[in-house]
Amino acid sequence: MITYSHALYAVLEPLLGVFERTGTPREPSGQQAGHQGEQFDVVMIGLGRFGTAIGLRLHERGERVLGIDFNPEAVRRWRNLGLNADFGDANDAEYINGLPLAGVRWVVSTIPAQPTGLSHEEPRETLVQAIRLSGYQGPIALTSHSGRETEDLLATGAELVLEPFQDGADRAVELLAGSKRLSHTSIPPIASEILEQS
Repeated sequence: MITYSHALYAVLEPLLGVFERTGTPREPSGQQAGHQGEQFDVVMIGLGRFGTAIGLRLHERGERVLGIDFNPEAVRRWRNLGLNADFGDANDAEYINGLPLAGVRWVVSTIPAQPTGLSHEEPRETLVQAIRLSGYQGPIALTSHSGRETEDLLATGAELVLEPFQDGADRAVELLAGSKRLSHTSIPPIASEILEQS
């Protein structure tokens, strides 16, 4: 069955519709933008609230940012904000290999820890391996929500680990100590984020 999975799927596809969840976001056909040949400063993988805020601020500073996400709503939001974005799976090594990484100064991933698949692989570790195998030797930044994760992620080869809660606390202390306040970055919510908050 594994060997002939594509052929079997082609035959069974019309019958599988009854198993699909309703309301599942899909990538609109024709929405895959090809960015081969374009030059970017930063490739941002994960376009949730944190990734979008970082992407917008980098864009405001004149950085050329390409965003990647598996959620078509997140990709659509980025494009509506005037940013370059592609629909793609960060756990697909073939997709990562095709990214325009030549000349990129940073690859930043804001995807959280979500063990997936039968082997419960750590997606951020898998991503670092795929990026390195693609030939990219520049710095990689990952996102962590605990000190233990941070140490593990640095051991995978990441040069920087962003800790949103710790970094937010550090910035709050700077503001309380008199640092200049930055302008607020307004991010329109998408359906999946509204569901998370309710």
